[in-house]
Amino acid sequence: MPDRAHFARSSGKPGGGLAALAALAALAALAAFACSARPNPPTANDPVCGAPSPCPNDPKPTGDQIDTCQRALASPCGPQYRGYLDCAAKNLTCDVSGRSDPASVDTACADASMAYAACVAGPPDGGH
Repeated sequence: MPDRAHFARSSGKPGGGLAALAALAALAALAAFACSARPNPPTANDPVCGAPSPCPNDPKPTGDQIDTCQRALASPCGPQYRGYLDCAAKNLTCDVSGRSDPASVDTACADASMAYAACVAGPPDGGH
């Protein structure tokens, strides 16, 4: 799964390093909420969602990106999402322009990405 900045660049919206990765990857988790009986999913209030990127030229995460990240962490797939975020944090590098390099996360975190995607496709709480 590409990092948040990769998702943001591909959508034409500015990314915010790890926080943007969290928010954009979490969109898939929100799909799980749509299948859930809970109309207003809880948030995790985790500081990782608003943390600045280690890359100096990545924009700060937006409020919407932070909220999406928090909801993903509070979802039934939160542990898998946390695993992906932890992997991304350990493996993210900056490109020559000082922005997040998605390739640094893609390969290193493929297993964590697949685990999160599998959970979202079929959440452990049977919400679909």
